[in-house]
Amino acid sequence: MLISIIQALLPYGKRLYVVGYEIDEEVVKATQSNLSAMFPSVSVNIRNEDFLIAVENGRVEKYDYVIANPPYIRQEAIKEQKEALKSKFEIFCSTADIYTYFFELGFNILKNGGILSFITSNKFFRASYGQKLREFMLKNAQIHSITDLNGL
Repeated sequence: MLISIIQALLPYGKRLYVVGYEIDEEVVKATQSNLSAMFPSVSVNIRNEDFLIAVENGRVEKYDYVIANPPYIRQEAIKEQKEALKSKFEIFCSTADIYTYFFELGFNILKNGGILSFITSNKFFRASYGQKLREFMLKNAQIHSITDLNGL
């Protein structure tokens, strides 16, 4: 997806600056190398860092586009983090999977008029833990499209 987006934006002649976050060092090296080789005119900075921690520590700037595939970690596996999540997120729900918090973070690091695009589970559409997220999105976003691949 990222490659297609870069290819689509290049003809506009604007300077592209791609920033990525990944906790696997080998993936960081490969991605940095591959993107830099494919797009020499694009500034690529893949950071070997946990995105949630980077945001928490103020090391994330505002972006025109936020494109992500948040991790899918079930709520049972993040029990120790729930109190911290509760104090930090408007959309907190004790039964929510961790990917839901990436939506709120994504909105918070967008510049005005920015675009957020996620590849993620659709479970928050129907699950009770998604109620606050759905309300947050309706209040804070202009939804251009949703592609639901459920059942494919």
